[in-house]
Amino acid sequence: MPTVRFLSSGASAGYCEVASVEVEDGTTVFAAARAAGIALVSPCGGKGRCGRCVVEIREGAPEPTDVERQVLGPARLAQGRRMACRALALRDLVVVLPAASRAEFTEVLADGESIGFDLTPAVVARVVGVDAPALDDPRDDLARLVDALGYGRIEAEPVALRELPRVLRANGFCARAILRDGRLLRVEPPSASGRLLGAAFDVGTTTVAGALLDLENGRQLAVASRTNPQHALGDDVVSRMDYASGGEAALGDMQSRIVGCVGDMLAELARTAGVAPGAVHEIVVAGNNVMTHLFLGLPPEAMATVPFAPVTNSAVSVPAAELGLAAAPTARVTTVPSASAYVGGDIIAGLTALGFSGFDDEVLFIDIGTNGEVVAGSGARAMCAATAAGPAFEGARISCGMRAVPGAIAHARLADGNLDLEVLGGGPPGGVCGTGLVDLAAAMLETGVLDDTGRIVEGGASPLASRVREGSEGIEFVVASGDCGEVALTQRDIRELQLAKGAIAAGAGVLLGRIGVAPADVRRVLLAGAFGSTIRPESAVAIGLLPDGIDPARVCAVGNTAAAGARAFLASRRAREEATRLARWLEVVELSADLDFQDAFADAMMFRS
Repeated sequence: MPTVRFLSSGASAGYCEVASVEVEDGTTVFAAARAAGIALVSPCGGKGRCGRCVVEIREGAPEPTDVERQVLGPARLAQGRRMACRALALRDLVVVLPAASRAEFTEVLADGESIGFDLTPAVVARVVGVDAPALDDPRDDLARLVDALGYGRIEAEPVALRELPRVLRANGFCARAILRDGRLLRVEPPSASGRLLGAAFDVGTTTVAGALLDLENGRQLAVASRTNPQHALGDDVVSRMDYASGGEAALGDMQSRIVGCVGDMLAELARTAGVAPGAVHEIVVAGNNVMTHLFLGLPPEAMATVPFAPVTNSAVSVPAAELGLAAAPTARVTTVPSASAYVGGDIIAGLTALGFSGFDDEVLFIDIGTNGEVVAGSGARAMCAATAAGPAFEGARISCGMRAVPGAIAHARLADGNLDLEVLGGGPPGGVCGTGLVDLAAAMLETGVLDDTGRIVEGGASPLASRVREGSEGIEFVVASGDCGEVALTQRDIRELQLAKGAIAAGAGVLLGRIGVAPADVRRVLLAGAFGSTIRPESAVAIGLLPDGIDPARVCAVGNTAAAGARAFLASRRAREEATRLARWLEVVELSADLDFQDAFADAMMFRS
């Protein structure tokens, strides 16, 4: 039976293995990916019509089918590109997953690396038999159930107390008890087949990812994603805090948008899994602290000014019904705790998923987005900080910028003195997303079109020099042109990139300095999130996005660890305990008033020679 190894395209030479699966001879790569838990883009449902599920087969590529010859053309076929729904595993395969083909990247990266956790959810179901009452044993029904369950004492929801006598006497004093952390939620007949489900959400500033889990066996039943509807009221956390500070109505508007989004996703998850929303007994939300505050309806404005004090960094648990979420009557929503105003529950969830406390060697963990969160250290000691990178890595404030959706230039490489562009979806380019911006800057630097200060250089002997021209906004670099128009980078676009990359590199450098570790001695650099999982490490190092001295071979994408950590928090008591410990243990460095950071930021704005 052939083995299919799936590699991430976001890593350096050698890549990072995402999954490996053994399949029957003749299985399609698309089916193998699904068996490995990897979702590939396929608007046509795997019928070979859309050409969106393109992957790169580095080893064992089969002969192309007629459909692939027609859709992909000879040049892409020669590069090992195949349609996953048509390529067959006739021998062992090594498959690289480009961002354009992974379903997670069209809306949100839905998964990430995670260590194993024991299945010990807060909500459990147990079937027990209890002693029938007698004259010499007149204990109440609840006391009998408590003894049978082996608890010292438990509290009970009123609905459970109402159900208890009827269920016991109708079923020979046997019952199925549903409990959360020792509290009796419901009592059912022992033969009840109701599902015991939980939902985990990664609520990001830009996107929201959700997953539905069976809490009795740990299986993931469905996933869903959405654009965060709050974006209409502000692209970043600062603008959203500013809007929410306008009074109760404004804060309520912010809250209703994100709660409504989560509610819609809950309904979608239930439909996909073929279950009723009432089977969902527990909901976990991981997000940065501003998103968590807005989700809970807590005023966030104090986090916008010094000393950046949130209402709470702790986990908060509220009834789902109080938020208006359709779930089991006793379902609760719990948020993952934060370390500070700007190192939130999404980072804590990610570190928990990765098993950070077990790391022996020094690592850098970086989640790159509008806010770039950085953690430096090991399980012995670690420091964390947030940097205001701005939205350039998400395609915002870039003249031709766009999110990582079909039509975006996701990667660019120099080939025979020209640019080889990778466009999401395979069609003509309509703009540039964050990873493409980094690649293009690296290529411009290598060919001398950009100098160390970030100035676009006119003239010169560079093969790309002919792409530099005077545009309507000043000097610009033409990336692509065709029937669909032109895509060009302006001098202002390059300055936006310098601000973003400078903030990340400076923040990481300061934290490494505080723990006494040189960048060259960092053993692993873990890039989280959609951007971090698709960026080419060699380009990141070339433009100075990472501190000088970092070895590109030590950079690895770890995916959406916030989503993975939220699922772990939902399914495992140990993960909850670890997240709580990490949130309190991390040493937080506030960079906004740090003189070392100001100096490092000025230096990191420069490009490298």
